[in-house]
Order: sequence, then C-alpha cells, then structure tokens
Amino acid sequence: MFRTSLPKPIIVAAAAAAAAVAIIAASALIGPAAGATADLRPICNNLGFNLPSSVGGTVTIPVHTVAADPDVTPVKLVSVFNGGSAIGTVAISGNDLVFTLTSSTPGTVTLYWTISDGTLTAQCQSYASNVPPPNNG
Repeated sequence: MFRTSLPKPIIVAAAAAAAAVAIIAASALIGPAAGATADLRPICNNLGFNLPSSVGGTVTIPVHTVAADPDVTPVKLVSVFNGGSAIGTVAISGNDLVFTLTSSTPGTVTLYWTISDGTLTAQCQSYASNVPPPNNG
C-alpha cells in the first residue's frame, strides 16, 4: 500500500520553513522602516537679541523658542560659550540664556549654545551688538 500523505514531522518542518521564508521576504520588502526609526538630531535657529541698556542690566534670551527635536523628544540647553566681545557674562537659566552686561565698552557678542535630546546635540548661536554705526557725515 502506498502512503498518500507525508509524516507529520515533515509537514511541520515544511510549514516552519515556509513561514521563515515569508518573514524574510516581508522584511526585505518593508526595509528599515519596519525597524526602529533613526534618532534625529535636534535643530535650532540662530537668534538675535538686544543687549541690556546699562551695565549690570540683564536680558533673557529665549532660545527654547527656536530649539526642537524632530523626534519630539524634549531638548535641554546644556552649554553656552561667549565667542564674541568680553563685555558681559552669560548663564543658563532653565532652557534659556541670561546675559548680563558688565562693561560700557561697545562690542559684539556671539553666544554659541548647545542643546541635547539626551543622545544627540546641536549647536546654534545668538548674537547682539551695541557698536554704534560709522559716522558717514
């Protein structure tokens, strides 16, 4: 007598192999989009600000309004550096900067500040000047 069906272990093995092939084929068609999305770098725009009008005066620079993460991960202001004239000091206050004018000497301030989403960082700048325009008279 001839057997008309395959033994059960062979059928199960064949079904498992077919399922594995289907999963591999589907992964190839879907590609990386099916896996975890890439962590995108935070972004920010440069921001101009007005210097305080008198020595000892402060101004808050709202950098949080121009900083974000495309992944919608909250960003944090992590560092700041004054790369311009040394006419004042700058400090981080929450997610903003506070600039204090310490000199009456005119100058141009360029603040380089860094934000982070916990994994990646981005650097932007804020700038201000109290240098009077040239006398064209």
